[in-house]
Amino acid sequence: MGFLDLIYTFFAKMDVVSGFAISFVIVVILIIHNNIEATEDDKKIEKQLEHFNIKQLSPVIRLLCYYALYGQNDWNAEKIAYIRSIFEPQCKTAEDFEYLQVLLNEQTYYANIQLSLIARKNLDLASRQAIFNDCVHLLNMNQVTAAVMQTLMSQLRKDLKIIAEKPTEKHKINEKFNLKTHDDATP
Repeated sequence: MGFLDLIYTFFAKMDVVSGFAISFVIVVILIIHNNIEATEDDKKIEKQLEHFNIKQLSPVIRLLCYYALYGQNDWNAEKIAYIRSIFEPQCKTAEDFEYLQVLLNEQTYYANIQLSLIARKNLDLASRQAIFNDCVHLLNMNQVTAAVMQTLMSQLRKDLKIIAEKPTEKHKINEKFNLKTHDDATP
């Protein structure tokens, strides 16, 4: 399915599109479009993944599975093929292929646990961005609403440390006057 087909499918499924939803979708499309073409960064990601075997990549696989099943607890051939296309190059033995299949057959994937395990791997920004993009692609396959997509993407960006969280006005004021809030207080 091509890039334009994804755009058409997304808009065809929406009943009511507000200005906010349109602008959000455009931002998502730009993010995805900027990362679709193979670049030198993609080659660096592949090089970094080469250092991990399939078992070491299991938190990433489970995270992608979580988003593949988000809102719909069913697999389809497109989702399975997408995940396999990412990780089969790291499968060196028959046992690796079997392990990948076991991960795909698991019934429950906990995103928070997988994100903490991914954080321990100290992946570079390009690798974390690639994981983010794959999660977004899988969410698009589930046809989640724009509001749900925005919420999930914002949280995932924070969890993968892709963008710095902007301080709220409350925190800016507290910094200016060197105030501590209940949230900021140390035990």
